Amino acid sequence: MYNGEPVTIEGPSYESEFVAHQVDQIVKNHNQSNPLFAYVAFQAVHVPWVMAPHEYRTPYDSVKGKVNSDRYKLLTMISGLDRAVENIVGSLKEAGMWKDTLFVFTSDNGGVGQTASNWPLRGAKKGFYEGGIRGPTLIHHSSLNNYVSNKMMHVTDWLPTIMSAVQCDVHLDDIDGFDQWDAISHKGTKSPRSQLLSFVPTWVRTLRADEQETYKEEMEIFNIGIHGFVRKDDFKLLTSPSHGEWTVPHESSKFRPRLSNNTKRLELYNLANDPYEEHEVSEKHPEVVKELLKILADHEKEAVTLNHSHDRAGCPVNCGPLLPWLD
Repeated sequence: MYNGEPVTIEGPSYESEFVAHQVDQIVKNHNQSNPLFAYVAFQAVHVPWVMAPHEYRTPYDSVKGKVNSDRYKLLTMISGLDRAVENIVGSLKEAGMWKDTLFVFTSDNGGVGQTASNWPLRGAKKGFYEGGIRGPTLIHHSSLNNYVSNKMMHVTDWLPTIMSAVQCDVHLDDIDGFDQWDAISHKGTKSPRSQLLSFVPTWVRTLRADEQETYKEEMEIFNIGIHGFVRKDDFKLLTSPSHGEWTVPHESSKFRPRLSNNTKRLELYNLANDPYEEHEVSEKHPEVVKELLKILADHEKEAVTLNHSHDRAGCPVNCGPLLPWLD
């Protein structure tokens, strides 16, 4: 479907190849006297939907049969995605646009634990451990120097950051995002962001009677049965955490998976000293726990009720929530 109408695909039929082909056409037809913004949202590799074409399977012949079918499928899809990104970069270079292009490659979350690996980070998609919420990001522009950054950044920061990078002076009213362009451009500049948080008010676990007694003071501040997390500087607090395993690459013979032994409804980690979230320290820092719970509670007061309303631009027949398939 495209713009509400069934379409016949001419050219590549594999989704990643098709998307790259569409971007190539946009670039070729672009009037370079005007700016160009392209938001390219690949469906790969959300989950292992379909096997990639044969040419993307060859690099993984040695692991076929040694890993589960979904893992093998995911690997082939990643190769297809890699090629698509390569082709988009090639299109920009061929058009003479690469030098002036701000190119961002990023992910919305970590991989699914059954098929992907976020090793050595702990956790996976749907959970709030680092393996579930940290995404790899690559930013390229001819003005930028090469370096690896671990500065704190959130998806809401992209809007003000990109606007700053392209010197767009449109005023943004009260938003959650921070302009990160100076922090990205200069290795020694700190991120303006010191906090991250997220919680799912519809994902609530009922505490047992003994847990309610154990966490009586904490529950007076925030319902820790809600699945969520908050980070301030180096300390990170999780409430009713889930998906806490350390999943190694499935084809690895060097490492072994590690299960989580934690059964707490509330966990605190110091990421500066413990980036893999192995040492839970809430009992050592009770005041930090209360401070972070207060941040969650304050945010909950301002949170808007989630409403999965259907929209003309969506496809509610297939999924229910909004899926924007219209321009």
